[in-house]
Amino acid sequence: MPSGITWSRKWGALIALFYGLGLSAQQVPLSTFEPNQAISINPYVEVYQTPDSLSAEEVIPRIKSGDLKPAENKTSPGFSRDYFWIRFTLTDDQSGDWVLELDNPHIDFVNLFEVKGDEALLVGRGGDKQAFSYRTEINRRYVFSIEMAGQPREFLLMVDKRNASVSFPLRLWTEATFGTNESMSNLLYGIYFGILAFVSAFSFVIGVGMRERNFLSYGIYVAIIGMYMFTQLGFSFQYLYPESSAFNNYSRVIFSFSLLITSMDFFSRLLDIKKYLPLLSKIYKIGWVFLGVVFVIWLLNRLFNPAYAQYTILTLNILYLFILGFFGSVFYVSIKTWRFQRGNVLLVMFAFFALMVGASIYILIEYGVISESFFPINPIIIGSMLEVLILSVSMAYRVKTLNERKNELSNKLLRQQKDLMRAFIRGGDMERKRISEELHDNIGSSLSLLKNSLANERFDPKIVNADIDALCEEVRTLSHRLVPHQMELIGFSEVLADYCKRYERDSGIKVALDQFDFPVLSEHMSVPLLRIVQEALQNILKHAQATEVEIQLVGYQEEIVITIDDNGVGFDPVQMAGGNGLINMQTRCESLHGQMDISSHEGKGTNILMTIPIY
Repeated sequence: MPSGITWSRKWGALIALFYGLGLSAQQVPLSTFEPNQAISINPYVEVYQTPDSLSAEEVIPRIKSGDLKPAENKTSPGFSRDYFWIRFTLTDDQSGDWVLELDNPHIDFVNLFEVKGDEALLVGRGGDKQAFSYRTEINRRYVFSIEMAGQPREFLLMVDKRNASVSFPLRLWTEATFGTNESMSNLLYGIYFGILAFVSAFSFVIGVGMRERNFLSYGIYVAIIGMYMFTQLGFSFQYLYPESSAFNNYSRVIFSFSLLITSMDFFSRLLDIKKYLPLLSKIYKIGWVFLGVVFVIWLLNRLFNPAYAQYTILTLNILYLFILGFFGSVFYVSIKTWRFQRGNVLLVMFAFFALMVGASIYILIEYGVISESFFPINPIIIGSMLEVLILSVSMAYRVKTLNERKNELSNKLLRQQKDLMRAFIRGGDMERKRISEELHDNIGSSLSLLKNSLANERFDPKIVNADIDALCEEVRTLSHRLVPHQMELIGFSEVLADYCKRYERDSGIKVALDQFDFPVLSEHMSVPLLRIVQEALQNILKHAQATEVEIQLVGYQEEIVITIDDNGVGFDPVQMAGGNGLINMQTRCESLHGQMDISSHEGKGTNILMTIPIY
C-alpha cells in the first residue's frame, strides 16, 4: 500500500478517535484502519448491563431512552451476575467481508443481533453451554461473518456469563486476513503443544528409566499445563468433547486445581522443601488436602445444587488465594535456602517468575483490574512457554549430570568388584597356603615322627596308637576346614555346632550357639555360611581378645538371620574395611544375595548381622 494512503488512514483514525467518538461513541470507522491488521473495537463500543434476562427488542428501546447507562469497563468487568449488551456501529464507504472475533471461548451464551430501528435480527450465535455444533461459525472462539455494503450497520452483542468472571475482547478482521492469521495461529499453537507433549513424554521416560521422581513430577506438571492451556484456548471443547458442554464447564476448574497441585509438588521437589523447610512441606500437604476438599464440595454442588454458580465464584476465589500464597511461598523458600542451593534458586526465580507474571496478569484480568484487550495472546501462554523452556534446559542438563554420575558409579562398582574378586582370590590362596603349611608342618612332621617310631624296634604300641589318634584328629580338623563333607549328612546347624565345640575346646573362648526355627539349608548355601562363621571366629581368636562369643541362627519365612557377638576389644570398622578377612566374609555374603552389617566400637566388642534370603 502507498505510504500516502497509509498515513491518511492513520490520521483518519486519530480524527475519528478525538472527534467522531465524541458524537457517536459506538461507531467504528473501518475505512481508517489497515486492512491487514486486526482492529480492537472495544474503545468504540458501549456496554450495558441488565440483571434480568431480556430480549434484544426489550433492550434496544431502553438504551435509546437512556434508561440503561453505559458501563465504564468496556472489556473485562470481572466477576458479575449480570447480562452484558455491547452496542457498536460499523461504518465503511466500501464493500467488503469482515469477521468479528470475541476472543473468549468460555461464554455461556453469545448472540449477535443487527439493529434495524426497534427490531433485532439474529446474525450469529454461540456459547459453551450448548454443543459445539450449536455455533454459527465453527471455531474455538466466537466469530461472526459480517458483510459490509458501503452503509453503516448497527449491532448489539449479548454476552451471558453470569456468576463468573467475564471479559469480551472484540476484534475485527478482514476475511482474508482472519484466514491467514488463523492458519498461522494454529501452526504456532501446534508447535507450542507439541513442545509440551515432547517435554512431558521425555520427562516420563527419564523418570521411569532412572527412577527419578523429580522427572516424573515434572512430566505430570508439564502435561497438566498442556491440558489446561488446550482447554483455556477452547481446543478441548472443539476436538475432545464437542458434544459434552457439561464436562466443558467442569474441565477448566478441574485443570486449574490440578495445575496448582502439580506445580506445588514439582517446585517443592525441585527446591527440596522437605529437607530444608520440613514445616512448610507439611503445610503444603495440608493445603493439598484442603484444595481436594474444596474441589469435591464444588463438584457436589455443581452436580446436585441448582444454585451452584455462587459456589463457583467462591471456589475460584479460594483457588486464586492459594495461587497467590504459593507464589509467596516460593519466594520465601528461595530466600531461606539461597545459601544452600543457589543454582536451584536462580533456576526457579528465572523460570517461575515468567509464569508468575503471566498468571498474575490473568488473575487481574479475571477481576477486571486489567483489560484483556491489551493482550492479543493469553499471558499464561507466554509465561508457561518461557518457564517450560528454562526448566527443560535445566532438566536436560540434569539428565547429562545423572548419566555421568551413573557411569561414574558403574565404573566405581566395577573397580570394587575387581578388588573384591582379587581379595577373594588372595584369601583363597592364603587359605590354601595355610592348609599346605599345616600339612607340611603338622601332619607331615607327625607322619615323619611316626615313621621313625615304627622303625625303632623298641617302639611302644601305646605311644604309637596315641600318635595315630592325634594325627587322625589333625586330619579331621583340617578336613572340616577344607571341605565339610558332613554337611550333606547332618546339615549346616549340626556341623556348625560341632565346629563351635572344637573351637571352644581349642581356643578357650566360650561359645553359645542358639537356634530359632532355623531351616534345613541346601549345600550351596551351607558351605559359604560355614566359611563366613569360621572366618569370623578366627578373627575373634586372633584380634578380639574375647572370652565369650554368642551366635544366633534365626529362621523366617523368606530369609534367615545370623548374628555373631563377642565381648572383645572391638575395632574401627572404617579403618578395618579393607582387611582380607572382612572382604572375604562380605563377598561370600553378597554371593548369597545377602547383606552383612558390622557394628563395633573400641572396648565394646563387635556385632555381625547377616540377613540372607532363602532360595
